[in-house]
Amino acid sequence: MVKKLIIEMVLVPESFGKRAEEIERDILEELRHGLLIIPWCDKVERVRVVE
Repeated sequence: MVKKLIIEMVLVPESFGKRAEEIERDILEELRHGLLIIPWCDKVERVRVVE
């Protein structure tokens, strides 16, 4: 069994002009490098652990 973390975030208004794929790539790259600042994120709304 695998547990996954789902994070719901509100994006900054500047993200509206960006493609979803570009935003996803930027965020994933930063998370893989262990950075705590998430690009394009204004605030975290909810965090869930699912199985």
